[in-house]
Amino acid sequence: MMKWNIKATVWGLLGLMVNFQTTLGVDLNNDQPAMRKELSMDFQGATAAESWITVNDNVMGGRSIGGFRIENEKLVFSGRTNTNGGGFSSIRTKPLTTQLAGSGSFRIRCKGDGRTYRFSVRTPARYANIQIAYYATFETIKDEWIEATLPLESFYPSVRGMDVSKIAPALRPEDIESIGIMIYDKKDGPFKLEVDWIRSDV
Repeated sequence: MMKWNIKATVWGLLGLMVNFQTTLGVDLNNDQPAMRKELSMDFQGATAAESWITVNDNVMGGRSIGGFRIENEKLVFSGRTNTNGGGFSSIRTKPLTTQLAGSGSFRIRCKGDGRTYRFSVRTPARYANIQIAYYATFETIKDEWIEATLPLESFYPSVRGMDVSKIAPALRPEDIESIGIMIYDKKDGPFKLEVDWIRSDV
């Protein structure tokens, strides 16, 4: 009788451990916490601009100008495109500290100028030693706040304007290293996009 009680106690403790690990999202095969987080980016605080960099078409001999600033806790992406050259301006984050495994889409709340923008993500994937960017386009309404939802399956891979969908690896959320915003709508003139926040959703 005593042996049976000991076994029952042991099995009871094991059951509690399994429930505890499952509640915490622990993989019982490797005892490591599940790596799944959602991105939630706003632009509050004095260091909000430090995570972003600007990349304009002058890297390809173009004449567009653009950049970003933080104003009233909004990310303001603005400048002027010139199609006599590359015709684009972009900003992107430095490497993210958030691991996005499990994310299925991105959402962005923004106010634009009626022009078309691209949301970009980058992974370690490269073509001809150039990092591949995956893009999804979204439309803006002049001077109106909108919320655009961009499913990962809507992103397409490109290298310097060249479609590489036939050779690029499928986009996996766990591989995403950085995100960005680009304007490349084959139009000349000023542009301005205000961003309130950017989020990813499971």
